[in-house]
Amino acid sequence: MHKAVEPPPAQRQSLLDQIAAPAPRYLMRIALLDKLIDRLPASLGRFLEIGPGMGDVSNYLLRRFDGVRGNIVDISEESIDIVRRRLEGCDRATLSVADFINLRDLKKYDLVVACEVFEHIDDDAAAFAAVNRLLATGGHFLFSVPAFMKKWGPADQYGGHVRRYEKEALVRQFQEHGFDLVHFWSYGFPVTNIIGPVSSLYYRRAQMKSPLQQKNATKRSGTERSVATTLRRIPFGSLMRPFFFCQFLMKERNVGDGYVVLARKARDSRLG
Repeated sequence: MHKAVEPPPAQRQSLLDQIAAPAPRYLMRIALLDKLIDRLPASLGRFLEIGPGMGDVSNYLLRRFDGVRGNIVDISEESIDIVRRRLEGCDRATLSVADFINLRDLKKYDLVVACEVFEHIDDDAAAFAAVNRLLATGGHFLFSVPAFMKKWGPADQYGGHVRRYEKEALVRQFQEHGFDLVHFWSYGFPVTNIIGPVSSLYYRRAQMKSPLQQKNATKRSGTERSVATTLRRIPFGSLMRPFFFCQFLMKERNVGDGYVVLARKARDSRLG
């Protein structure tokens, strides 16, 4: 009697599956964020995403976690409009044009997501305090920022950044605002090290062609994906798998050009 052959398990969903506008540096960051999302509790109930860009992370969270509800906020009307169109028909997402620092939700969140957001904020201590206030104790904070002020360049100016982060100072911000670090990883190596000069040249020209004040440059940064959109037909996700593997091996070393962090709220912040 032949033994029944069980069907293969369903392939795990990935954050890399439905990216709106792939670009090498962005994909390197997304590859590590995907690993961190795997470490979130399966019972995730309610999340807040700050500065969603084109909505890749929120879209994935809403697909990945059964019954999860999301509140998505940005100071950019264009970003919220893009994400609203992308999530059309999803009744578990609320979107609004708002500054998250002013939110006063009575019900706490299980997860707050802020990817490439805090480098745009003058008073980032107030931003950390706001996230602490909005999170339930034990809730998670998924976070990313560019690293190393020595790498400050045209891309930062074009994107409306006010800083890049150093590891020790960033670790201190989390600790002072009531967070325990679960994972603190470096993203980008070796791709961002290779493409850095080309990227700087592109953004130098783009800044000369279309200069904006910092706040307006910040609004533009989440949705301006002209180059990535034109390259969408190139299967970067597959082509870059060797680089994803190399990055994962080096994630604990301070060698990329950005940080991805998963933190957990341990206590209420005494600051802010």
